[in-house]
Amino acid sequence: MSIVKKLGIFVVLVGVLVGAWWIMDSRSQEEQVELTLIETVDNTVKEVSVEDFTVEVLAESLTKPWDVVVLPDQTVLFTEDDGQISKVSENGVELVLDIPLVNPSGEGGLMGLTADSEFKDNSFVYACYATNSDIRVSRWEWTGEELTNQEDIVTDIPVNRSTFDGRHSGCRPRFGPDNYLWIGTGDVAIGSNPQDRSSLAGKLLRVDRDGNAAPGNPTSEGDNRVYSYGHRNTQGIAFTDDGEPFVGVTTEHGPDVDDEINEIMRGANFGWDPVPGYNERVPMTDKDEFPNAVEALWSSGSPTLAPSGATFMYGEQWGQYDGALLVAMLKTQHIRVFSFDENGNIEGQEEWYKGKYGRIRSVYQSDDGALYVTTDNGDATDVLLKITPY
Repeated sequence: MSIVKKLGIFVVLVGVLVGAWWIMDSRSQEEQVELTLIETVDNTVKEVSVEDFTVEVLAESLTKPWDVVVLPDQTVLFTEDDGQISKVSENGVELVLDIPLVNPSGEGGLMGLTADSEFKDNSFVYACYATNSDIRVSRWEWTGEELTNQEDIVTDIPVNRSTFDGRHSGCRPRFGPDNYLWIGTGDVAIGSNPQDRSSLAGKLLRVDRDGNAAPGNPTSEGDNRVYSYGHRNTQGIAFTDDGEPFVGVTTEHGPDVDDEINEIMRGANFGWDPVPGYNERVPMTDKDEFPNAVEALWSSGSPTLAPSGATFMYGEQWGQYDGALLVAMLKTQHIRVFSFDENGNIEGQEEWYKGKYGRIRSVYQSDDGALYVTTDNGDATDVLLKITPY
């Protein structure tokens, strides 16, 4: 075979190989474009409307149901102000426990309720309530039918039974992502309490399952169960699921102005110091008195809204609200929805169900993504609601 023929065959083979490579590469690029388009579609946030949400009344004719928790077996437990813990069943509402020591005077009574973060292993349930002599947190074991084996794990939170009976009693317990129990307390309307780190009033506490100080708490001064201080009347605690843009927040009532949402911060002083006496004309965050006091993430200004329970809400089914903070509002009778940017700044607010259900005490998200809401209107007119986005 001549050299020219051999060269011609070589050129043809090279052309075939180049053509095959070009076709394969084109197909690869088409596949990449297709994959990119698919990913873009999958990442599109579904828009949802509160008008389309389903609201189910789980229980009615209740008396100030302060808090609610859904156990892993889907049992719904809730507290009522007068000392009862009940469950929602197929037969309606069934009483689980009546706590005889509860004193419901003023802003006290049976308040916050939560399940242990390791409930599947220990079956522990916790509640916070006011008695004649203190505000305490107790722990029980859930048998599947009743709460037994009560242990009082924190018994020395002050209560006011003199000047303002039951005022500013708090009290919200929640387990954090660190598997420790966090407890938000009120200052019980005693001016020296918020800045007194030996007192458990006007504080955010962090304890273990037996009520002892959790490792890592500040230990330089006062009671080492105290995680932060200078609070007026903590009503809600909410944690993010990934620690971003912060670990969590507390909500609390201001006096005539400045309800607050505060970032949870170790050892922080949030600047409430209503002295002499109980002077409610001082600032919620008094930077003149305490230059290092931590400013609120959000402040209502005037008028106040009376924020209560709070939860960060997660789930693709909630569309653009995935990751938003929901706060129950008592005075202004709605659920307020806060959205944050990556730096933790509030970039949007909405109001849900304004005036429709009256005063909203608590909002809570269960593990299956549903929302549970309790109202606080009194006179056996309250309800427990379940909200889903479909």
